[in-house]
Amino acid sequence: MHEELSKLGGGLIFGDNSITVPRQELKYRGICLDGHNDHRIVMAMAVILSKIGGEISGIEAVRKSYPGFFDDIRVLGAEVKTT
Repeated sequence: MHEELSKLGGGLIFGDNSITVPRQELKYRGICLDGHNDHRIVMAMAVILSKIGGEISGIEAVRKSYPGFFDDIRVLGAEVKTT
């Protein structure tokens, strides 16, 4: 998550036993985000990008746990294009 958030100009703060997600202004910078073959990362990044726009590679990872994820976020109003 930290690696992908940094591509959007954000990041995480790591403590001894915690991770903090600070309020930050994220902006798509033309770099395709990597889903890291992890359904959780793909879904989290998809929600973020539904607000700022962008592209994620490896979206097929959502099939592991939630095959209808992209259909469901479309119903919620997100503009999603899958190829």
